[in-house]
Amino acid sequence: MRASFSISLVTDGELYGLISCHHREPSYIPQDVRLQCENLSQLFSWHLLAKEEEIAKHKKYATDEAVDAMLDRIGPANPISRVVKSGEKAFLEALNSSGFVYYSQYETITLGSTLPIELIKEIFSKASSQGGFPYTNDALYDDYPEARQYGIAGIMIIPLFEKKQYFTAWFRKETHRVQKWIGAEDEKSEDAPKAQRLKPRASFTIHTRTIKGRSTSFDKADVDTANRLNRMFLVYALDVQERMHISIQELEKQDNYRNEFLATLAHELRNPLGPIMSGASILETVDDDKTRKRVTAIINRQAEYMSKLINDLMDVSRITRGKVKLEFEKLSIQDVLSDSLEIVDQQVKAKKHNITVNYLEKDVTVYGDKARLSQIFSNIIHNAAKYTSEQGSITVDIREEGVMVVVAVKDNGMGIPEDRLKDVFNMFTQIEAHSTHTKGGLGIGLTLVSKLVMLHHGDVSVMSEGLGRGSTFEVRLPISKMAYEQSDNQEVEPTIQSQTKVMFVDDNADLIDAYCLLAESMGVTALGITSPKEAVAEFKAFKPNFVFLDIGMPDIDGYELVKMLKALPESENVKFYSQSGWGSEKYVEDSQAAGFDQHFVKPLSKDTIQSVLS
Repeated sequence: MRASFSISLVTDGELYGLISCHHREPSYIPQDVRLQCENLSQLFSWHLLAKEEEIAKHKKYATDEAVDAMLDRIGPANPISRVVKSGEKAFLEALNSSGFVYYSQYETITLGSTLPIELIKEIFSKASSQGGFPYTNDALYDDYPEARQYGIAGIMIIPLFEKKQYFTAWFRKETHRVQKWIGAEDEKSEDAPKAQRLKPRASFTIHTRTIKGRSTSFDKADVDTANRLNRMFLVYALDVQERMHISIQELEKQDNYRNEFLATLAHELRNPLGPIMSGASILETVDDDKTRKRVTAIINRQAEYMSKLINDLMDVSRITRGKVKLEFEKLSIQDVLSDSLEIVDQQVKAKKHNITVNYLEKDVTVYGDKARLSQIFSNIIHNAAKYTSEQGSITVDIREEGVMVVVAVKDNGMGIPEDRLKDVFNMFTQIEAHSTHTKGGLGIGLTLVSKLVMLHHGDVSVMSEGLGRGSTFEVRLPISKMAYEQSDNQEVEPTIQSQTKVMFVDDNADLIDAYCLLAESMGVTALGITSPKEAVAEFKAFKPNFVFLDIGMPDIDGYELVKMLKALPESENVKFYSQSGWGSEKYVEDSQAAGFDQHFVKPLSKDTIQSVLS
């Protein structure tokens, strides 16, 4: 070949390819032919560009559909971290990737096949110093040979906060690409020097070679999709950062409260030691019986005070660790209150308080531990007497509210500021709330009350209109009418079979306790599980008839869990119900698609549970 002529194919300002013409002898191409060839190349380039745009449009449409479907699942109960983990395959396919990493100071989310986080951070730092974001590389082995052992040849990194090194990274595995060219076998069309690439062909034989060590390139559509997702991850990162900041502040606050509590504890334990030590010294030198009796009484009172303080602390500790076992029995609420009043009688008389108890005409029976119930009400009345001036008034009212009995203790004492009401039952905050530095005491009693009431499947609350306007504490305890009526051999026509078993799975422990209480009040056996990972084993052992699953749970959501449970042979004839704080049509449809029999909006009422179990 003695002559060559090429026509460039340019799309979107970039060289797409060449049309190469050759001649055996030297040849001059006339100007009109050159112009026609130029027009032809332009026309061909337009067709290529149109085809590329069509392919990109279809790709974008398919990607947008996948991304939109994923984003629709994101909500308060389903943060983006949970959504991407539960839909890993679809998430990676949105960018035709083999792996993904979200990195921040507080959390790292990893999907599929990725590089080690330290290597990714190294790549990020280098790209940042060179000002190259978004950073893409389809020949990673050339710059980072250690990436070869992971089979990751392509990477795209987009920063969320560049200064903080928060980013998302997408990965692609190595792919083998076949390259073809016409000419001499040793002619390297892509890698040969320019002088060798553009010359008349000596041969038109087609040669091939396999290019290794590279991945499919990340294109503009990939970058656009990643940027779209990154806006969601940016919001998520800001939210997590804010919550972590609040958590750190709360921990610091709690730490200060604990230090103050320990200082007050030392003070409270040291105070009784003074009279005890002085009394012991007096007893060594005095022979007068009257004086000895007086001193002995002082020592006994101070020792009892220290004993009660230590016992309350130990009780709180044992309850927190689940080491307290209650002895439940049928009890008269009037008898319980009588015992409680007897315990605090001396203190009430010492301050000349006027105490009134308004009993119901018909006594109410509750089921509980007598000693612990007496402890609950004596601590509340003790607290009322403590923060009420001499000759103040304390009123105890009893009333029924459905299946609950309510005992209200009202005083006209110092009251509680509105902004401190929420802290009353917290051992580490109520020192400040109740000004116990001036009144004396640690405020452990109300913490103990809260924990004991919870063990009795009840609840306790406090109301106050502010400082100087008194306080009202209300304790609600369940009345198990079915239980005591059956124990008295009275005819009861239950709507629910006694052997019925219901299982609740929710990561909110307090909500689980409430649901179990409601179910047990209907005469059924209930089991509450707070860890979805333990649900499968507990389900197989418990063999429930009905199962309520929360949709939004960590690690395993309700949609995944119901599929796992329904795959078990023990699930035959079991009814499954989903629950969440969201009641839109989408959640109902998703629940049905996952295999639930029905979807309910939290919280579940007694009527709702009863309608299902019946």
